Amino acid sequence: MTQLDGKIALITGGGFGLGAARRMIEEGATVYIAGRDQARLDDAVAHLGARAQVTRVTKKTEMDTVATTILQGQGKLDIVFANAGAEIRFLISGPCGDRPIGRVTRLGDVFPSGAVS
Repeated sequence: MTQLDGKIALITGGGFGLGAARRMIEEGATVYIAGRDQARLDDAVAHLGARAQVTRVTKKTEMDTVATTILQGQGKLDIVFANAGAEIRFLISGPCGDRPIGRVTRLGDVFPSGAVS
């Protein structure tokens, strides 16, 4: 028996850094990956055996759809790995007032749902 036998996991930002998905699968979890890039998700499905769905963490309706899909198919969701993120280098490399408000707003959308690097 492995650590995550019978556990259901959702990993956001699934187009990148799939080491966590690989490890969870090795430990017995059923893994769903949510990400924006269909080609990267297809690759993850082919190489890892995970399940994947194109999803933007900034869109509540899309996240609700992923959660509903998982709950209807599995009856539970045990683990959420918030891997989605956005770079903030543009905020610290110069005056914030020089940054387009849309980019700053996008960080606010991603921040509660993902990681910021």
